[in-house]
Amino acid sequence: MKDQYDDLFQDAPKLSNSAKNNVVSRVKNKEVRKGWNALPIFGTTVFIVACSIFLFTVINPSNSIFEFKNGNGQPSNEGTNVVNDEQDNLKEKEKEIRDQINKEREQINKKIQQMENEKKHAIESSNLRTKLLKDTEIIYRALEQLDYKTIASKVHPQLGVTFALYADYGNPTATGSVNGGPYLSFSREELLENNDDQIYIFGTNHATAEIIYEMTLNEYIQDFLIYHYEKLLPVREISYNEQLYQSGGIINTIHQYYPKAKYVEYYRYESDESINDPISTQSLRFVYQDYEGKWYLTAIVRDVYSP
Repeated sequence: MKDQYDDLFQDAPKLSNSAKNNVVSRVKNKEVRKGWNALPIFGTTVFIVACSIFLFTVINPSNSIFEFKNGNGQPSNEGTNVVNDEQDNLKEKEKEIRDQINKEREQINKKIQQMENEKKHAIESSNLRTKLLKDTEIIYRALEQLDYKTIASKVHPQLGVTFALYADYGNPTATGSVNGGPYLSFSREELLENNDDQIYIFGTNHATAEIIYEMTLNEYIQDFLIYHYEKLLPVREISYNEQLYQSGGIINTIHQYYPKAKYVEYYRYESDESINDPISTQSLRFVYQDYEGKWYLTAIVRDVYSP
């Protein structure tokens, strides 16, 4: 029988049998090694296919080759239902956690917003306090110099400025027979047009309407605001939106009738020894109200002893 390796020696017929056997042995060894080298590729391919089938079965139990069967040997959805229930439970738990996180985030954001608003309000309040204290200082110096141009620049463009003879600014019952009103108001234009010849009635005595305070604006500022009983009282204390002096008679009604108003009080008295002497003690309250985001002077209130 012809050997499968005889074709190797057609071009070398004179080789000895020993040499031919040596060549055949080498060829066989090479073929064996070639076969073994192919095995890892084949094994890897088989492994990948097997893993794919397994994963597909786990992820898609409805298509699994391992079918759950009921008591009658028929295919059952029990396995599928178990997996679906677990997935539903996980989704529900995930939703609960997400909702809780969103709720907590919303609460945190509200708290942050509240803190930012409080901080903003505190800054605005501080800035407003500083501004009104500075404006009051300017107005007080302008009153001393009868500088109506400067005063008018700080006055409310619609309400003007009221010169309240006593502390009950805004009191609708402050008529000639009760307390000391009515109180006189001036617009910006009227302040700028003021002359020393015009006589006004600024109010009446708190005890009797028979005493009428009738004078020019210059006289009122000098005799009733800058001076008190012909005394030039120094400013001893200054407060912001807080009453320092209680006259013991007519009460301070600024916030009663103007709750959103702010005021700066100049508490003036001659000395510590005379602080309880009504002739030597007086407070001036400079009242401000907001108009289109800016604060303007609306009243200069005089608080004196008025039993």
